[in-house]
Amino acid sequence: MLGRPPNRQADVSCCSDAIEFVLQLLGGRLKERNITVKKVPMATGSRVRLQIARSELTQVLVNLVVNACDAMPDGGIIRIACARSGDYGTIRVADTGHGIAPDQLDQVFSPFYSSKGNLGTGLGLSICESIVRQCNGQIDVTSEPGVGTEFIVRLPVVKAGAGLQEAGRTT
Repeated sequence: MLGRPPNRQADVSCCSDAIEFVLQLLGGRLKERNITVKKVPMATGSRVRLQIARSELTQVLVNLVVNACDAMPDGGIIRIACARSGDYGTIRVADTGHGIAPDQLDQVFSPFYSSKGNLGTGLGLSICESIVRQCNGQIDVTSEPGVGTEFIVRLPVVKAGAGLQEAGRTT
């Protein structure tokens, strides 16, 4: 497909707004599965504005939260945090699910890898990694079987006074 590459410098998303949107979007699933979400307050005390399109940040967060839900079929806790550290914003999505075996950790971002059998396509985390890397970010995972999994997403923050568009507003 031909087209102009996106101007990623012009894309801005507020981390806390995106988290709220995704939690509202997935609220029924979370409630149905008896999953509690704990939003950890931001250490910086201010809104973290990231250089990523809202639709892309939403897609990353939806995939991470859905995977966390799937890892806790009998309920559990998802912890979500967003904070700024220097030139990057860090989003953490942690669950109290079944965890990932150490020998499978290096495969989770591979296309078509799934631990869900026929229930998953194996594309969600691969897409997440692709989006994050295209935005000059990084995504990592840590896990302990029987304890849970944490995904850590680092994305560049918007520099003060950049005058970019955020969700239809000039910032």
